[in-house]
Amino acid sequence: MKNRKCLPTAAAALIALSLAGPAFGQAKAGDIVGLKLGMSPDEVRAALKAHDATMKIVDLASWNARPGVPASLAKIRGCSSAIPNGPCKDEIVVTFGHLSKKALFLTRVLKLGNGVLQQAAVDSLVEKYGQPTFRSSPASLLWTYTPTGAPITTTDCAVSAQSPIESITPQPQCGASTSANIIPGPGALAAEIHVATYEGKRLVDERALLVAAVKAHQEEAERAAKGNKVKL
Repeated sequence: MKNRKCLPTAAAALIALSLAGPAFGQAKAGDIVGLKLGMSPDEVRAALKAHDATMKIVDLASWNARPGVPASLAKIRGCSSAIPNGPCKDEIVVTFGHLSKKALFLTRVLKLGNGVLQQAAVDSLVEKYGQPTFRSSPASLLWTYTPTGAPITTTDCAVSAQSPIESITPQPQCGASTSANIIPGPGALAAEIHVATYEGKRLVDERALLVAAVKAHQEEAERAAKGNKVKL
């Protein structure tokens, strides 16, 4: 992969999180501010603008070409900043499949500026996603399900908003999986909320497509070369 070259208040940002969610055990494909897995790049750009009309949206990276597979858009980033070209206070990154060109991995890093209590951040996440299927700590919440919607009560499908998609080991037993971490500020305050969403089966299927495309290209090259001789 190669790189290319109206901030909401803390309270408003939490409102964006706290849409009604399901109770424990009910599978729900996790969205992030209206962004959903399977969206096209144009749908992602439209959803980011709907979330924050002032958000700066850029094509962040592209997949390198491989034999039989052309280069394609890998990531789109949305960045809301308090000042023009300033640091992101609300950063959303969407990673797309090399061949499917559909959203495979959604991440959000929301900086709260120590204006919200940690418990309020937890409450907003629970309001949106429902009771977590697993909590490794009071500030680390998971909503992970099998492809059929059964809750997974381990960290097997957990990911980090800071992890590149290449570092994720795809596991077909992981259905809709959302991980959230609250970064503490001073005392009981929350400094940041990190959220990441993916589906293991989508990653498995995407990587299988890529392997098949490269293999098909190689087989075609071998067929074309069959019978050719070198004059020595």
